[in-house]
This record gives sequence, structure tokens and C-alpha cells, in this order.
Amino acid sequence: MKTNFLSLIFACLLVVGCSSDDTNSGETNNANYMPLTDGNSWTYSNTRTVNDDPQPRSVNQQETLTANSSGQNQFTFTSNQPEDNQGLFTGVLSKGSLSKSGTKLLYTGTYTVNMQDLGFDPVDIDLENVVIFDANAGNNETLTTESGTINQTVDVQGQNIPFTINYTIATTQQEILNTYDVAGTIYDDVLVSALDVHLEVKADFGIASFDVLAEQNVLKSINYFGSDVGMIYSTNAINYEFEDLTAYGLMYIEPIEIQSTQSIESHIIN
Repeated sequence: MKTNFLSLIFACLLVVGCSSDDTNSGETNNANYMPLTDGNSWTYSNTRTVNDDPQPRSVNQQETLTANSSGQNQFTFTSNQPEDNQGLFTGVLSKGSLSKSGTKLLYTGTYTVNMQDLGFDPVDIDLENVVIFDANAGNNETLTTESGTINQTVDVQGQNIPFTINYTIATTQQEILNTYDVAGTIYDDVLVSALDVHLEVKADFGIASFDVLAEQNVLKSINYFGSDVGMIYSTNAINYEFEDLTAYGLMYIEPIEIQSTQSIESHIIN
């Protein structure tokens, strides 16, 4: 999608909040946390920092996302930024569509695993009806879990080495806050949900199989949705801790740490 190796993420899109607590009391919550109407738009301030180094690998961009009705309760999205400058949440929506089923927000689209820096070809993961949030789910309730395996062969020092990538994508309802402050603006009735991506990468050298990336949570994405507004804030942490395989003649891979946010600046709801 953007950023570095395996920015598997989605997609995507959910958060841990701070503020008040407003737990599910059994009453139906009919709030509209993601208004979907043709022409709705949201403008965000995006930040991204790689490996805690603000220079030169930092981004601070403004991005506008616009909803486009494609019929049958489906909405696609257009960003005014090229793919490399899109935020995580807006980038995922730009490669898929949203629909609603009752109080659930559903995502269908393609998530791209980018590993070019390590010699891998991009791999597309097709996702269908992944539940981003459910306004009537309980706190910390799992909404969707999807697992799969990707196989690729990579040229490593002149040898074609098979690699296996195992992934699990999970979305979780976090909580509903009475209020939440984004850059000095207070939003009422804010739903918080989370996306986690777990990855494991193994290399098969014939006589033995080695972990290149031991199973770990590589992405935590937390997203805040304001009633009658939509996504108002997104915070994302991407972390990869690779195994040290220099004893086997492979290069050392530095850990990857990417922090990014999206803060709403303005919105137009039709």
C-alpha cells in the first residue's frame, strides 16, 4: 500500500480511546458513525514517521477522501493524494468499498502486501465483508478474523528460496466514548474499533526451514468514528522484528517502526 515491507493493513482501521466510557446497556444504538451518501467528503491531516526519524523519512500531508455511490448500498472512495501519500485508513478505502448491514460497517476490497525491499512481489489479499465496526457489539468483542497463507519464491544470493507468509487479520470493537477531542474540536458519541494484523514469514532452504519473521503483531490500527461525521481520527503502529540470520549468510534486516495518524480537519455530509 505504501510504507515498507508488509504494511498489511488495511485495510482498514480501529482504535483504543481515551475519554469517558459509554458501554452497551442492551439498548439498540442507531447512531450513524459513518454517513455514506454520494459526494460526502472528509479532509484529514496525515502524519507518518519511519523508525522514529523525523528526517528525511517523514510525511505531513493533507488528504481529502470522497464517497462515490456505486449502487446497491455500495460506496467506493476517491483520494486526492497519490497512493504513497494516502493515510492507512483512506488508502484502504481507496482500494475497496464500504456497505452497511444493520449497525455494521463492512469493507470489501483488496489489501496489498508490499515487500519489494526484501525482493518479494506485491501480493493482493482479497477481503469480503470484513466488519470494521458494529455499533451494537460489546466492548472488546471480536468482529472479524481472517487467516491465510501466501507463498512466493525469492532470489536469495542466486538461489530461488520458497517463502511462506502466514497472516491473520482481526477487527475488534473497542468502546463508545461520550466525547473525544481531535485537534481542539470536541466530538460527541464516538465509536472506537481496532484492526490487528499478525504475520509470520518462513524461508525453506531445503535442508531446514527458518523463521525470517517470527509470528508477531505487526500492525495495530485504532480508528475513531464520530456520530453523523465518520472517521475523525486514526492512529497506526507498524512494527517488524526480524530474526538475525547472518550466521546463515543472509543480510541483517533492521527492525521497521512506522507511526502514522490521520486527524480530521473538515467534512461535508450531504
